[in-house]
Amino acid sequence: MKRSILIIGLISIMMLLSSCGLNAVPIENPEIDHFEEYFVGDNYTVLIRSEIDPDMLYYMIGYGFGLGTKNDTCTVGEYERYNYMFYYRDSYYDIVEFNKFHIVSCDDLTDMNMIGE
Repeated sequence: MKRSILIIGLISIMMLLSSCGLNAVPIENPEIDHFEEYFVGDNYTVLIRSEIDPDMLYYMIGYGFGLGTKNDTCTVGEYERYNYMFYYRDSYYDIVEFNKFHIVSCDDLTDMNMIGE
């Protein structure tokens, strides 16, 4: 009895871990011609909008993002979501959706000068 409960628990955990990143929704129409390469990682590329309007207003929505080396989180907003795009596995993602893959940390975003310290 205990053994079957343990096996069911392990199978459930494995299924949960194997689905990481599967809920990330790619951008349907990425408008690639409005972006240029900003940073190239090992298995992803970050693109930035070619012309960023300094007078554009953004919603003050903050999205929690990953963990840093000190186990701290950071926040990205609509500015980052609108002006940056990630290319990964033949699809384009905004920063919030790309975070679901758990590939980039807050420290990485800081090192890329995408967010402040």
